[in-house]
Amino acid sequence: MGRKTVMATLVAVAALALMASCNLFVKAPTLESLAVSKSTVWMFTSSSPVTVTLKGNWSDGTQTDISDATWTSSAPAVATVSNGVITPVAVGTATVTATKEGKSVQVAVNIVAPGPFADPELRYYRDQVDTPTNQKVMIAGWENSASYEIANDGVLTATFQGYPDWWGGGIGIAQKPVISGATVSGYFDFTNVKTVSFEIKSSTLDPSKIGYFIQWLSATDGNGGEHVVWLNNAGVTDITNWTQVSIDLSTVPNDERYGKNPEDYANAKAYVDTAFAMRWQGNGSQLGGGPLTVGDNFEIRNIAFKDASGNEVKFWTGINY
Repeated sequence: MGRKTVMATLVAVAALALMASCNLFVKAPTLESLAVSKSTVWMFTSSSPVTVTLKGNWSDGTQTDISDATWTSSAPAVATVSNGVITPVAVGTATVTATKEGKSVQVAVNIVAPGPFADPELRYYRDQVDTPTNQKVMIAGWENSASYEIANDGVLTATFQGYPDWWGGGIGIAQKPVISGATVSGYFDFTNVKTVSFEIKSSTLDPSKIGYFIQWLSATDGNGGEHVVWLNNAGVTDITNWTQVSIDLSTVPNDERYGKNPEDYANAKAYVDTAFAMRWQGNGSQLGGGPLTVGDNFEIRNIAFKDASGNEVKFWTGINY
């Protein structure tokens, strides 16, 4: 080894010693916590897998994507998970946990049976059949004018039974809950709802015979209003096959409501008590029996409530049991 090499080595060793004595070595940041992109997940049993992303918060104030965490499910018979991808298996609840370096974060997973609504979080109960717990809306046939059933794939079939004496009748698919012996407060808030969309099909009904119905009430004085959009007025002329319908609620006229002083929708859209209903066209006393025949029916699915950007609106937050 030459003199210059020895000198260089001694200098390097001395420099390292000096750096160590001066504590110039930078300590690697430590993981302080984990964060997930979704803390709660709602899925139908038929839903496609949902991906939850994971980030780590470090002691140096940085946040980075984490791809090497360990993921587990508390109930694999309900939902499985692999690298943040959650797959539904059966109805139930599960807790998905991501773990890295002693830190963990959890995701609450809710797997529900398909229903008529596009949003699996929008749960329903059947009037006089189910006891509501965390359900958001009530489904009911109005005044014996309709019966209905919900199939395993979530499709709701409404069947015409007859007209009430004084109006057309129909079926309320998202009504404010009415519970015997319990107090229900609040209204559905449609402040941010711009459109209501759904898919409908019927081999027996012309689109002019059924329409989307919304109803609202003032929170203070009992006044109210309602509006019907008949499907043919929404540009729908044939529903022999599954047909997408979109109802624009940005401007809704007030058709008034029987027994109520008129209240404009623009002033009371935070006080909706019937968010979605399908009304029959006609009235037995007005039309000499009306245009429908007992047994006429339609199928409906994928009911969605969206804002101006096309995002789902959770309009039921004003209802309290």
